[in-house]
Parts: sequence; structure tokens; C-alpha cells
Amino acid sequence: MAKGAYLSKYAVVKGQSGVNQNALVAQRAYLEDAWLGKGSNAQENCYLIHSILEGNNITAHGGKVIHAVLGSKVFVGFNSFLRGHEGAKLKVGRSCIVMPHTIIDLEEP
Repeated sequence: MAKGAYLSKYAVVKGQSGVNQNALVAQRAYLEDAWLGKGSNAQENCYLIHSILEGNNITAHGGKVIHAVLGSKVFVGFNSFLRGHEGAKLKVGRSCIVMPHTIIDLEEP
């Protein structure tokens, strides 16, 4: 965990996860083999699994990001569900907004 990062004692971080400088992992967040870039956050009840968030990303309460790569400054809205798969990661470009309750699922369109 990098300098200035915050990891709640009620969060779960597993596997080869990384939390970069000034990143936040809130209570009840779950990271597994996920990378949070500088200034990113995973708010309450988020799941980040096998994903990379490049930096200054916000994953709002209840957001699920699985097998994905998010460019910098991406906002994932409340209770959104983003899922790629191991062979083809879902990619969200820089400075995008994923609206709350959005479902983007490469496995089951």
C-alpha cells in the first residue's frame, strides 16, 4: 500500500492487489487481483476483481468491476455492473462516465 492510501479495516483485499498513492478502499469493499491507480477509490460495497483502474477513478457505492481496464478519470456510478472476461477484458476509455445502475456485460449482452 502506497503512502497516503487508506484501507478500511473492514475491507477485503486478496491476491495480487495494489493500492496506489492517495487511493481509498472503503469499508465493505472487496478487491481481488485489482489495481487502484493514484487517487482512485472503491467506495462501500464495491467489488473490483481482476481489474485495473489507471488513476483518479471513482467507483461509487455498490459498483462491480470484473475483468476490466478503466482509463484515468472514469466514474462508475452507483450499483453499476461492468464485466469482461479473462480472455477479453472490458475497456472503458479515459474520462468516461458510467451512469448509475448501468450493466455492461461482455459475457451475457
